[in-house]
Amino acid sequence: MDLGRETSLLGILRFLERSLLIFTGVVFVGVLVITGFEDFGERMTLALGVLLLFMSGVIAALEKGGNDVWRRNAIALLASSICLAGVYHRHSIQPHEYLLAGVLFAALFSATVTRWHNTLRLSVAIVAWGYAYTNISTEIISHSNHRPELILELGDTVSMGPYFASFIEKNENEIIVEYFDVVPRMYRRGSHVKVDDMIFRSLADHYTSMDFFIDLEEYWTIVPFIDEGKKMEVEVWSNGTAGERVFEFSNLYHEAAKRWTIAYDVKNEILGESADGKTIVIKATKLPLTIVILLGGLMFLISLIVRIFKHFLKL
Repeated sequence: MDLGRETSLLGILRFLERSLLIFTGVVFVGVLVITGFEDFGERMTLALGVLLLFMSGVIAALEKGGNDVWRRNAIALLASSICLAGVYHRHSIQPHEYLLAGVLFAALFSATVTRWHNTLRLSVAIVAWGYAYTNISTEIISHSNHRPELILELGDTVSMGPYFASFIEKNENEIIVEYFDVVPRMYRRGSHVKVDDMIFRSLADHYTSMDFFIDLEEYWTIVPFIDEGKKMEVEVWSNGTAGERVFEFSNLYHEAAKRWTIAYDVKNEILGESADGKTIVIKATKLPLTIVILLGGLMFLISLIVRIFKHFLKL
């Protein structure tokens, strides 16, 4: 590419990037302030984020210079496409998540092109990738009767996705729920279990997976007819028993209807509680790789401080 045209294009892209950043900031503030603007504003912010990340990658490629600018962009696009295909295969991205998939793709493109040439842009790409992937792979783990929330009584220890959760304490100031590792359970050949009011018989000795349906085809067969008395005696299938304590959810009490916190990639929401405080309604959501967002944010903060420090040194 001609050096003059390349410099001119770089200047135009930088101007557009600054303008779009300001506009995106205004939209984001609007989302926070105007409640009715939330849905449309969030989608617009994500769309602007996709555009800014692509622009960031192209600017980084032009700043590096050389005759292989477009080749680097093409390689980054190919790498991003392969990674996005892998995420799609693993998580089956839904139509309402297409904008998040766009953020994921654009962030991968920007990070691949930028690399360590510009740590500030790289950190933004990492945060965007972490945000998009976390939201795409979000999984509600507190199911009960096909509802996304679970009723816990004081002293209960129940299976909750990849953990066991136990409601251990409620006092004047806080609600405490402890999470434990799952120790797989051994089911012997010929044993019976109940799942959704249906009875299954084990075909072979096996240790449980996280979900019954993972084991269903290989290890279980349905029992079509069984005496009602025996049916009542059959225990409900369990993916294991509570193992070592992993973390604790402690939520300080206040008057808001929803009180939540994030610990170990699990977001907990207390949707309600009984008058005596012995029963709570909890919604737990698994948010993988939130650590990527934190690391990207830390990198962004350090890079920003370094830039400000260098700027004042030049004055």
